[in-house]
Amino acid sequence: MRRFLSFIILIFIILTNGQAARVITSFDIARWYLDSDLVLICSVNKIDTIMISEHDSIIEDGYHLRYKTIREKYIVSTDSIIKGDKVIAREIDSVFTPLFSTQAIQEKKEFNGFDIKGDSTFLNYIQIFRKLDDNSYFRVKSLLNKYLIILQKTEIGYEINYVNYCDSWLLDLIKEVKLKGENFFPLPDTNE
Repeated sequence: MRRFLSFIILIFIILTNGQAARVITSFDIARWYLDSDLVLICSVNKIDTIMISEHDSIIEDGYHLRYKTIREKYIVSTDSIIKGDKVIAREIDSVFTPLFSTQAIQEKKEFNGFDIKGDSTFLNYIQIFRKLDDNSYFRVKSLLNKYLIILQKTEIGYEINYVNYCDSWLLDLIKEVKLKGENFFPLPDTNE
């Protein structure tokens, strides 16, 4: 019965700890485009995951929290350059995501006593998996597609602000933003 209750509690905690994904609007994409240093249409040939750091700590109620902070590196082949220095853009072969963490594990073990062999036993062992900073708007999901990638120059190289499949709606949006510039954003109504 205790295991069943622990399982029900675990399912409830997993369902209530889910985080909603941020909705990306055309205004977000327009801002990233206008602030970008380089915008490419490209193919991604290889993905490398670089582990930057590990987090390991005790948090409230005796839970142990662990997660890894990572960055992805993409090896790209440029098809066309939408914005930026064409000479530099042709030489770019790798781009990076910002730092992110995809999964956290929270564990809690409650000491239950010793078994007949003298080994420790634990009453509850609860694991909670939840996504942390899995901002999919800067991550490549497949090697089989063409992508439009909006990049910002940083100290490590070109970092992704936004990436998506190279669809017609996105190309139309970029054309409109190129045409209108800052006028793409509506001015607030000051007549009140």
